[in-house]
Amino acid sequence: MKKQQLVRNLLLHQHRNITTSTCSSSASLIRRNIFKKIIPAQSSSFSNYCSRNLSSSSWINHHCQEGKVSIFNLHNDNITKRSFSFSSKNLSDSNNNNTLSIQEEAELLENYQFLDNTFKQITSFIMQNRINHPDQTFQGSGLFDEILKLISYCHQTVPRADSTNTKFYNSSIGMKSYILMKKVELLLLKGVNQEWFSLEELQRAFNPEASVEPFRYLYPTGSKVDDTLLLFSIYEAQLSNSAFVPQIQNINLSTKESLIAACFFVFFRIRGGPGDLNELCNYAESLSSAYEITKNAYTNAKQITDMDTLKNNAHQNAFSYLDRTFSEEEFDWFEDVETDMPIHLGNFIRAIKATTELNAKFDTVNREAILDILEECVNAEPENIYLHYLYAYSVTATAQTLQYTQESQANEHYLVAISHLEKALQILSTMPMLPYPNISKNQFSEVESKQQVERINDLKFTPISLLLAHVYARASKTADSVEASQMHGNNGLYYSSQTELYSRHPNIPILYMNQGVCYHSCGMYESAIEAYATVDQYDFDLHNKNIVVEAFFGATNCMVDLGLADQCLEKIDIYIEKYKQDPRVFLQKLLCKAVLLKSKDELTPLLGEFKEFKESIESLKVTDPSVYNFVSYHLECIENLANARVETPNLDIK
Repeated sequence: MKKQQLVRNLLLHQHRNITTSTCSSSASLIRRNIFKKIIPAQSSSFSNYCSRNLSSSSWINHHCQEGKVSIFNLHNDNITKRSFSFSSKNLSDSNNNNTLSIQEEAELLENYQFLDNTFKQITSFIMQNRINHPDQTFQGSGLFDEILKLISYCHQTVPRADSTNTKFYNSSIGMKSYILMKKVELLLLKGVNQEWFSLEELQRAFNPEASVEPFRYLYPTGSKVDDTLLLFSIYEAQLSNSAFVPQIQNINLSTKESLIAACFFVFFRIRGGPGDLNELCNYAESLSSAYEITKNAYTNAKQITDMDTLKNNAHQNAFSYLDRTFSEEEFDWFEDVETDMPIHLGNFIRAIKATTELNAKFDTVNREAILDILEECVNAEPENIYLHYLYAYSVTATAQTLQYTQESQANEHYLVAISHLEKALQILSTMPMLPYPNISKNQFSEVESKQQVERINDLKFTPISLLLAHVYARASKTADSVEASQMHGNNGLYYSSQTELYSRHPNIPILYMNQGVCYHSCGMYESAIEAYATVDQYDFDLHNKNIVVEAFFGATNCMVDLGLADQCLEKIDIYIEKYKQDPRVFLQKLLCKAVLLKSKDELTPLLGEFKEFKESIESLKVTDPSVYNFVSYHLECIENLANARVETPNLDIK
C-alpha cells in the first residue's frame, strides 16, 4: 500500500457530527416488550407430538379476551390464545384482602395445572428430540411458537411487575405459577443461546426498537443492522427478562432459575456493555444476598401435615410451593444454558461478585485479595470455563495498571491470564460443537492480510477469543524480547480472527484495536494502520472514547515508524480538536516533533513544551490516574528520544 494512501486513510477523515448512542446506562433489570407477535405454524412436528401425547384435546385452541397482561406484548390478532377463568388483571382490581378467595384459588389452580401440563409436554418433546437428534436444532418444528404461547399464558396468570397486590405471591399456588414462568423464560433463554430457532422465527416475533437500539453504539454510525447484532440483541433482551424479579413489598421472589439467569446477565455485562460499573457491582451484591435467602428457603422447606395453613402464607415454608426439600447440592448445581456442562451456582455468584467489585472499586479495593478469591473459585471448579474467564479478566485489569510502572510484573500477569483463557478453550474443545447456522455479520476492516482460520469451540455471545486476543495484544507490548512480542502478536491475530469471523458477538472497536496492536508487534505497520483506522469509524462518545483515542495513538506510532512523522504533524491539530484536547493526542504531536529534530537549537523550545505539558496533566493524577500513567510513561520515552535524536541524528527509532 502506498504511503500517501495510508496518510489519507488515517489523517484526512473529515470531522463528522457525533451522535450519542441511545444506550441503557443502568444495570437495572427491566422487562422490555421484545416480542411483537407470534404467527402459529399451521402444522409442525411439535403440534403432531402434542396431539399424540396430550390426554386433553384443549391444546391451546381458545382465544383470550382483549387486554390480558402480556409482558412480551403478545396480545394481537395473530396469536392463538386461551381464555382463563383466573386473570391477574382481575386479581389486581379485586378487594384488598390479603388472601385469595375460594373462587380465585380454584381458578388459579386450574390455570396452573394447564400451564404445568403444557410445560411438561414441551420439555418432553425437547428431550426426545435431543436424544434422537443431538446435532439438530428445532428450526421449523413449531417449538418456538409454543414456548412463546406458554409465556403469554404465564403472563396472563402472574401479576405485572408493578403490582402491589401481595395475595397472589403469598399463595402457594400463585408461587407455583410464578416459578413455572421463570422456568419457561430460562428455557427460552437456552433455546435462543443454542440457536434452536431460526432468525426468521425470531424476527416474526421480535421488536427491534426495544432491544436493538441500546446496542447500535456497537457499530459505526449508519451501519446496517446485521443478523449478528439482531441475534445478540434478542439474547440480551431475553437475559433481562429471565433475570428480572419483581419487587413486591419485601417478599423474596428470587428463584433458582432467576438466579441462574442473573449470573449470565452480569457475566454478559462484565465484558463491556451498557451499564455503570458501580451499579453493576451493587447488583452483584444484591444477587449474592438473594442467593443466600433463596437457598435457605429451598433447603429448609419442610413437609408438614396441615398445608392448608400455609396456602395463603406460602413464604413461611417454601415446601408449600416447591413440594419438596432441596439438598444443598441439588440447589447449587445447574446445567449451563450454552454448553450443558454442570455449574455450581454459589461458586459462580461468588466469582461474579469479586470481579464486579474489582472493576468498580479498582483504586481502593485489595486487588490481591480479590484475585485470591477468584483463584479459590477456579480451584473448587476447575472445569468451569466462566471462572477461568473471570479470573483472567481480573488479572488482566490488574496488569494494565502495572504496564507503565512495573512492566515485567505486568507481563507475568498477562501470561497467567493467557493460561486461564487457553485452558477454558481447551475445555470447550472437548465438547461437541453446536451447529452455527449461517447468518450475516458486518466486517468493517479491509485489512488484506486478515487470517482465514477454522472455527474453534467458543462461547457465542461472550467469546473467550475476544478477551484472549486483547491479552495477547497487551502482552506483545510487555514481552521481554522481539521474538516473544511477535509470537504474542501472531497469536492475538489468530484469536481476533476467530471472533471477527465466527462469534455471535458484534465486531466492536476493541476487536480492531487488538488487531492494530498485534499487527504493529509483528512489524506489519500498514495492516496495523488499516486496523486502527477502522476504529476511527466508530462514534467518539461515552462508550468508545478511550479506544478511539488509543487507536489514533497506535496509528501515529506506526506512521512514525514508516517515516511519515512530518505528514502526521501537518494534520494532528485537527485530531487534537476532534478528540476534545485529549492529552494522549497532544502527546503524539510532541512525538512527531521529537522524531523530526535535526539540531540542538530545535531541542530547547521542545523541552519547554515538554515542561509545559507535564504541568498541564498534573490534575490527571487525581481525576484519571490511568491516563496520567499512560501519558507520563510515554512522555518520558519521547523526551529521551528527543535527546538521543539530537546526539545521533540518524538514530533508527523503530
